[in-house]
Amino acid sequence: VSTQSTGNKFRSMKCLGVFLVFLLFLAEIHAVAFCPTAPAQPKDRRKQLSRLRVATFNAEWLFVVQTGGSSTCPGTGCTWKTNAEAIRHLETIAGIIDRLDADILVIPETQDCNVLHQLNSLLPGRGYLPYILKGTDTATGQNVGLLTKVDPIEDLKRSAAYHAFPVTGNKCGYTGVSGTQGVSKHFYTRFHLAGVNKYIFMVAAHLLAFPTTSDRCAKREAQALILKDIVTANAKSSDEIIVLGDFNDYAPDFLDIADDVPSSRALQFLYDSKGLYNVCLLYTSDAADEEDS
Repeated sequence: VSTQSTGNKFRSMKCLGVFLVFLLFLAEIHAVAFCPTAPAQPKDRRKQLSRLRVATFNAEWLFVVQTGGSSTCPGTGCTWKTNAEAIRHLETIAGIIDRLDADILVIPETQDCNVLHQLNSLLPGRGYLPYILKGTDTATGQNVGLLTKVDPIEDLKRSAAYHAFPVTGNKCGYTGVSGTQGVSKHFYTRFHLAGVNKYIFMVAAHLLAFPTTSDRCAKREAQALILKDIVTANAKSSDEIIVLGDFNDYAPDFLDIADDVPSSRALQFLYDSKGLYNVCLLYTSDAADEEDS
C-alpha cells in the first residue's frame, strides 16, 4: 500500500519521465556509433584556401565508453583504467590536435563517432567535422577516424579483400604456414579542394604492429598490397593521391633516429602505387636548403 501523497506521486512520475527521456537520449547517441556518409553538400571550412595541411596522428586508444567488445577500454584492456583517465587523455589529444592545426586529420585507434564528437567539442571554432567507418578488428575494436575541415565528397569505403602471404621474394624470415590477410582498419575516400579545383584520393590505414617479427612482416606486406590495389582500382588520373596512417613499419628511404631498416617491403609496395613517394623526403630537402642558406 502506497503512503505517498498525490503531489509526491506526480513529482515522482515527472522525475521518472525525465530519467527515461535521458536514457532514451543516451541510447540514441550510442546507437549511431559510426559516421561514414559524405554530406549531400560538402563544404570546405579552411580559413586559408591556398594551404592544405594533412596529418595523421595515432591517438592511442581514443576510447571513452566500454562498448562490450572483446577489448575492455577504459579498463584492463588498454592504458586507461578508468573513465576519468580516458577523459583526461581525450583532453590531451585535443590539445595536440589544436597545435597541429591540420585541415584533414587521420586518427588511428579511434573508438567510434561518439568519441570524435566529444573530441570535436573540445575544439570549438576550428571547423572540424568527424567521419569514421567501422572496421573489422574485433580484437581491439579500434578504427581509423577522420577529423576534417574539408568534407569528403564520397562516403568512406573499405575493401574486404584478402591477400595471400608470405609474398613471393620476401625477406621476412617467416617459416610458418601460408595464409591470407586483410586490412581490418582502413578507409578510402575523395575530397575536392575549393578554389584550386583539385581532387584528392585518400587511403588511410592502420597496419599490423611489430615491425621486426617475421609473421607480422609477412602479413603486413600482404596488407600493403591490398592498399596498393585500392589506389590502382579507384584513384582517377586527375587525382592527387595520399596514403597515410600508422603503417607500423620502418621506411626504407627515411631512417629513424636508431637507423632501423625495414625487413618488410610494405612501404615500397605503397610507393609503387602510381608513383607515390615519402613526403618526409621533402622536409629533409627543405631542412638541407635552410642549412645551406
